[in-house]
Amino acid sequence: MSIFDNADDLIQNSEANLVIITSPNNVHYSLAKQSLEKGLHVIIEKLMAMKSSKVKELAQRVQTDVFELKELKAVTTNTV
Repeated sequence: MSIFDNADDLIQNSEANLVIITSPNNVHYSLAKQSLEKGLHVIIEKLMAMKSSKVKELAQRVQTDVFELKELKAVTTNTV
């Protein structure tokens, strides 16, 4: 197992092929963009980005690189 000091090192130097981004919302875009540029599969919790223009940019990149953009819906139940 590899240990990385920060997300940038992990994205650039890991042998992973999937990144799940659950960090604070303000860094979702930068981590997603960097991961997509590296050719990684990306799952992002909502919000994808803080600005709609950045969401559109990620969506365009996904379409250009023949990735698939899907929305995952969270389901919760109130069981006792």
